[in-house]
Amino acid sequence: MSTVYLNSFKQISVQKPLSEDWINNPQNFENQKLVRTQDPDFKSLLPANVCRRNGNILKRAMIVSNFALKESGLESVEAVVVGSGLGCVENTELFLQELVYEGEEFMKPSYFMASTHNTISSTIGINLGCHGYNSTYCHKGVSFENALLDVFLQIQMNRIKSAFVGGFDEMSPTYFNILQNAGYLVGDSKGFAGEASAGGILSNMLTDNTLCKVAAVRLGFMLNDDELLDLLDVTLTDAGLQKSDISAVMTGINGKPSSDAIYHKNLELFGIQAPTLGYAHLFGESYSGSVYGFYASAVSLHQNKIPQVLFLDKEVENQSVQNPKNILIYHHFNNKDHSFIILQRC
Repeated sequence: MSTVYLNSFKQISVQKPLSEDWINNPQNFENQKLVRTQDPDFKSLLPANVCRRNGNILKRAMIVSNFALKESGLESVEAVVVGSGLGCVENTELFLQELVYEGEEFMKPSYFMASTHNTISSTIGINLGCHGYNSTYCHKGVSFENALLDVFLQIQMNRIKSAFVGGFDEMSPTYFNILQNAGYLVGDSKGFAGEASAGGILSNMLTDNTLCKVAAVRLGFMLNDDELLDLLDVTLTDAGLQKSDISAVMTGINGKPSSDAIYHKNLELFGIQAPTLGYAHLFGESYSGSVYGFYASAVSLHQNKIPQVLFLDKEVENQSVQNPKNILIYHHFNNKDHSFIILQRC
């Protein structure tokens, strides 16, 4: 089987876009419940007609994919696979609003055309000139993990040599209010809801710009404690590691008590003696928010240091981890879907 490398990964988020400035100068969003993405200057990065035709999430997707491909050292990719829990929800809202207010008489087809989930991957494919495999996974909180698993397996089995993979979601104020009233996202949380636009290039080629190696990806559904431990053991075996080889564990701890309690319980169950990391306090919570945990872990391995800003345990925060070799990313969604990802330093 082929080795899977992460050649590049770029983000547009609530932090400074297309930058790792969050490591040393993170923006603080304490006491805020919804924080929208900090967009770059679209007009300077995309043609004017593209900016006019596309919504924000599509413009972010094109810019992220452009920068990721440029930094990967590759000329093109063979596939585009993304995960999105909500898709282009703002275009969906605009289409439905016109449906209600205009009485179905003066509809704008562009809103309808750009309202589906797979518009994102299709737009990226056209933008990158990739006419091969193109797929979108819509599995709520594990959408990105499913997209990553697809690409990981295909590269391992030599079906493709390279692919763009990412996670994209937007959170409109209207939809946020619905989720907040239902207590679904951050209604009882100390954290905040954000948006997701991040992605990168995976391939079987080690380049000068490669961030790290993707050593293992495993997903499980409705697991009891024994089954969860078995899944962890299989993931470690896939990567040829033991628990003692893990430098840190990246989690989706986000300040929501009902979700965080599951993380704390399972981390104790795993028995891994390594620092616990988090990303949600920096990038916010969304259906595809776990893409930032993947991104932050890859950047840490590439820079040979886990920055203090990722630590959740204040007792070890000032120690940092120098020269991390393996980071385990553990994520759960509603305690039903569980995923393990292991990234290794090249």
